[in-house]
Amino acid sequence: MGILDELRDETERKKIVDHNQTISNDNIASIYKNEILPKMQDIFHFFKEIVNHLQYLQNPIEVIDYSEKYPMLGQLVQRNYKLSTDKHGGMVHFDKLKEIHLRYFYVGEGIMDYTVKNQADVEQQIQFLTAKKVPFEWSRQHNSIEKSSAIFQIERKIPVKINFTVDYDNSLINLDILNHHNFSYIKKSYKASEITEVFLDQLVKFLLRKKNNFIKEEMNEQEREILRGNLRESIKSSDSIIQDYDVKNKSLLNKVGSFFKN
Repeated sequence: MGILDELRDETERKKIVDHNQTISNDNIASIYKNEILPKMQDIFHFFKEIVNHLQYLQNPIEVIDYSEKYPMLGQLVQRNYKLSTDKHGGMVHFDKLKEIHLRYFYVGEGIMDYTVKNQADVEQQIQFLTAKKVPFEWSRQHNSIEKSSAIFQIERKIPVKINFTVDYDNSLINLDILNHHNFSYIKKSYKASEITEVFLDQLVKFLLRKKNNFIKEEMNEQEREILRGNLRESIKSSDSIIQDYDVKNKSLLNKVGSFFKN
């Protein structure tokens, strides 16, 4: 086969790949236009009405025992709702809707301050509070190899974020919830057909702190350790039962063997 034939074959193979990719892209675009976009528009209309009602009524929603990590935050109140369709708090064209963002805050009175006593913990606190978008200030008290500490001052204003974003390539809608409880992060993905009126109703009840099991929040490390301990005890208990069972069976077999020998 000459070089020209090789180039012809390579070109034909690439045309087939490009054609298949075009078909795939057309399918993805069609799903977005006919399924994903209308669902995102429904979600936006739903939350727009929810936010309008909440802003007008201004009913205080109490947030009690918000954080195990910072119990000194005390009781907070949920308020200041804002809806947008881009990351900067603005609105994009309704026919190109790919993001919906709901923001509000858990707010309390006064400033919370505490001391952190070693460099590693100081750095961890800065990283954690920055990642969670919690307003804070800190000042170093001591900085030496033997002794290092800093005072942190946290504003009682915890930002809560609920994001619906389109996973265009996989034809899914992602739901992210940040800081709903104990600075948690929840991430779920759904098909457009799974986001129904019942789904949205349950989600809003969850966000307004009404009792329901809509989303199981991720366990913190303390809860994981308790679960691990329970599992270890369960395994030990099972091993003990099995050992007792084996001992009893061996004893019974020995007695049966003795009976036949006699």
